[in-house]
Amino acid sequence: MQTFLALCWPSADLEAARFVGSWGAAPDGMATWRAVVRRPGLQVWTPRSGGPAIRPIAGGVVLGDVFPRRGGGRWMAGADDAGPSSTEGVARRLSADAWGGYVALLPDSAMQVWSVFRDPSGALDAITWRRDGVAVVADDLTASPCGLLPADLDLDWRVITEIICRPLATSHLSPLGGVHVVAPGDLQTAGAGADTAQPIWRPARYADPKLAASPAALRQVVLDTVSDLAGVHDALIAEVSGGLDSAIVAGALVATGHRGRVRAGLNFHAPQREGDERAYAEAVCARLDAPLVTRRSFTDLITAHDLAAFAGSAGPAFASVDFARDRHTAAVLREAGARALFGGHGGDAVFFQMPSPTIVGDVVASRGLAAALDPDVVGLARRLRRSVWSVMAGARQAAQAPVGAPPRTARFWGPTARESTPLAPHPWLRDLDGLHPAKQLQLQYLTTSQGATRRCARGGVGPLVRPLLAQPVLEAWLPTPAAQLAAGGGERGLARQLFGDLVPEVVVQRRSKGALTSAYTRGMAASLDVMRPHLLDGALVRAGLLDRDAVDAALQPDRLIRDNAGVRLIRAALIESWVRHWQARTRDRREPDR
Repeated sequence: MQTFLALCWPSADLEAARFVGSWGAAPDGMATWRAVVRRPGLQVWTPRSGGPAIRPIAGGVVLGDVFPRRGGGRWMAGADDAGPSSTEGVARRLSADAWGGYVALLPDSAMQVWSVFRDPSGALDAITWRRDGVAVVADDLTASPCGLLPADLDLDWRVITEIICRPLATSHLSPLGGVHVVAPGDLQTAGAGADTAQPIWRPARYADPKLAASPAALRQVVLDTVSDLAGVHDALIAEVSGGLDSAIVAGALVATGHRGRVRAGLNFHAPQREGDERAYAEAVCARLDAPLVTRRSFTDLITAHDLAAFAGSAGPAFASVDFARDRHTAAVLREAGARALFGGHGGDAVFFQMPSPTIVGDVVASRGLAAALDPDVVGLARRLRRSVWSVMAGARQAAQAPVGAPPRTARFWGPTARESTPLAPHPWLRDLDGLHPAKQLQLQYLTTSQGATRRCARGGVGPLVRPLLAQPVLEAWLPTPAAQLAAGGGERGLARQLFGDLVPEVVVQRRSKGALTSAYTRGMAASLDVMRPHLLDGALVRAGLLDRDAVDAALQPDRLIRDNAGVRLIRAALIESWVRHWQARTRDRREPDR
C-alpha cells in the first residue's frame, strides 16, 4: 500500500510548476489522492483514506511518526532554537534529536535542490525518481499515476539477478531503472541515485564496545521505545509467535502501561508438532490479559492471484510470502479495529541469536589456549555441537576473513545468474575494516531484517511496528560485545537475563524455536498446478536466471518435502510475478518485442 507521494522542484522553475499544476487539476490523474501540502516547490499528497502524519521542518516536511529523544531533543520538541542551516546539518540534527519511522524532505537554502533523509530504522520506505524537471518521492508505486513515473522506466536486470541470488540482502537496490531507493540513514538528492547519498547514520559507528551501556540502560531503552511507539495507536494487535523476541515486546507493552491498547495476541502455527507454539503463546497472552487468536499457517492453496496481488509494487513483495497468514492477519486487524501490528522482528539480530564461532573471537584472541576453559566457549561449542577446539579454530579464521555481505545461494541459478558479478553490498556493510567479525555478522543480519513492510495485505491495514529495530534500540545494543549478548555461550543470553521478569518462565527457558519450513513446503506441494507453469515457463527461465531443469526437479512432491526448498521457490515465484507485471508496463531490454 502506498501512503504518500511528494513532488519537489526548484521554486523558480515555472515549467516544473505548470507540470505539477496540471496533475493537481486533472479530474482523474489524482482522483484517489488529496493534497495535504501545497507550496512553491513542494506538494505532498496522501490517500483520501489516510496517510502518514506530516510536520514542518527547516523549510521542508517530515512524513511519519517522529519522537523526540528522552532527556534531549530540544530542537524537535519545539525549543527556541533555529536549528542548523545546511541540509546535511538538518539531517544530522534530526537523527541526533529524534527517532521514529519517517522520511524528511529538505530543501537547500535557495529552495532549488531538495533532498530526502530516511530514518535509520527504515520503518517508512522511500524511493525517488524524476519526471519533467520534477523530483518525485514516494514509499511505493502501487497508486502512482503512470504519467508521473520516469519516462525512461525499464527493468534493471542486473538488480533482478542480484535479487534472485541474494533475495534478502537487496533492499537498497531498485529493480526498476529510473527509480532509486533511499537507504535507511542516508541523505540523498531527490530524484537522483545512491551516488548522491551522504551517510548520516551508520550502525557500524555504534558497534564500539567503548560505547556500551549498562544492563539497566539496555533494558530501559527497549521499554521506552515500545511505550512511545504504542502511544500513537489506540488499538493494536501483538504478534505472539511463542519465541523470545515477540514475548519481550509483549511484556514491554504490559510493563509500560499499554495493556489496554492490545486487542489480542496473534499466533500462527503449523499442523506439524515442530511448528506448533501455541502453548508458549498462551503463556504470553495470559500476561497480556488479552485473548489469543490462533490460525493455521499455509492452510490455503497458492493461487495466481496470491502471486500477483502486490506485483505492482516497486519491488517483489517478500513480506507476503505466507499468503494465508498475510490475509488472516489483515482480517484480524480489521475485525479488532486495530491499525498496527507489533512484533519482535529483528530481535534475533539485535539480541544476537546467530550461532557462530565469531562470538568468542575476543576470548580466543586474549586468552589463547586458556579460552578452552571459558564458559562462553564451552557453552557455544555445546550449542554448535562441535568441539571446543573446533570453535576456537573457527574464531581465529573468522578474525582473518571478514564476514562481508550475505552469501549468494546458487542452487537454482541459470547460466546468466552463474555468470553475474555481485553488485555493491548494502551501504551498512561497506567499510567495516577493523570491526570485529561478530559485529560484522550482526550487521549482516540487521540488513536482511530490512524490507518493505507495506507490500502485503496486513501492511495495507496498518504499519508493521518493529520496536527492536528502532534507532534508540540499535544505538544502545550494538556496542555490547557479542560474547556478552550471548552470555554463557547461549543465544540471546543477555536479553533472557534482562527481561526474564517480563516474559513467562516457560519462554525464557526454552532454547529451541518452532519451524514453519515444512508448512511452506507442504503448501507448495499442494499448489504445483499453479507453481510449475508459473516458474518453468516464466520470464526468469527465459532470461537465464533460473535453471529450468533444477527447478523442475525441485517441484516434485517428494523432493519438496525432503529438501525444504519451499520458501526459496515461493520467493522466486514472487519475483516472477513482479517481472511479468512490469514487462507489460515498461521497456524490457532483454525482450524488446514486448
